[in-house]
Amino acid sequence: MLVLSAHAKVNLCLDVLKRRPDGYHEVDMILQSIDLADEVMLEQIGIESIELGGALAGTPCGPENLVWKAAMLLASHAEVCGRGGGGGRRGVRITLNKKIPTAAGLGGGSADAAAVLAGLNQLWNLSLSLSELEALSAKLGADVPFCISGGCARARGIGTELAFLPGAGGSQQGAPPLNLVLFTPHISVSTAAVYHNLNLDHCAWHPKVASVWEGCRLSDINLITGHWGNVLQPVTFNMHPELERLKNRFESLAGTPVIMSGSGPSLFTIQPDVTAAQNLAAQMRDWPGQVFAVKTFPCGVDFGGNTLVSSKS
Repeated sequence: MLVLSAHAKVNLCLDVLKRRPDGYHEVDMILQSIDLADEVMLEQIGIESIELGGALAGTPCGPENLVWKAAMLLASHAEVCGRGGGGGRRGVRITLNKKIPTAAGLGGGSADAAAVLAGLNQLWNLSLSLSELEALSAKLGADVPFCISGGCARARGIGTELAFLPGAGGSQQGAPPLNLVLFTPHISVSTAAVYHNLNLDHCAWHPKVASVWEGCRLSDINLITGHWGNVLQPVTFNMHPELERLKNRFESLAGTPVIMSGSGPSLFTIQPDVTAAQNLAAQMRDWPGQVFAVKTFPCGVDFGGNTLVSSKS
């Protein structure tokens, strides 16, 4: 059995440049893994089936679940390519224990799918490279390739063109050492509806993604928060005015800038140290939602302390 941690992400910056003829949007954004994570357990079974259970927090347990789709995708790919030996379709029992809020702009489903792909690549002895896993994972969603490696990355195109912040010792994955307070209110936001209501012709302001990326490289909080932004935030706030009121209340209490992650509804701020983050989170325990004091994290999939490391090819 393999036990993995699938790490959530926040958007330190999110810009949308244009809508493509195929319906996708061109983006320029900075994605950052955090230490809030789901637990994913994988156990090989000797039958050609996929079983999914655990504390699913209301997410489906059948073929409509993204982790189920990830397992099916990898099994089919291995069968077609003859990877791992043995032939035939492989079986797996997946136990998913959710801690990341669902439909919250934190990439929880994408993180879980990435963990399943990375874990089954090892469990089934497929020996797929990191670049092969990323290419395959893009079929599941634009955030999944980032979640395979995690850390801190600038994402362009439809979100799958990734440039990672280098880590210590020459490792691919890096993360600016930031302490965050994350608040996910009890508000349901439709990502599809947010993008549908986004009118770029009326969008006069765009965040300075390059400046935020430099702030990440230098671990400069003031540079990050001085230029960060989320072009979807006004759209989501217009659809859900109560979220904007919570953001203003959060900002007033924190004394630091607050930004929305993804299409929402999660909001977060950066605090100067762990103690300040924990104290702020404690003051928000009775707010209508979930509150977390979290840190940035250098990878997306954690094999019990061992990050996914593989050469690009």
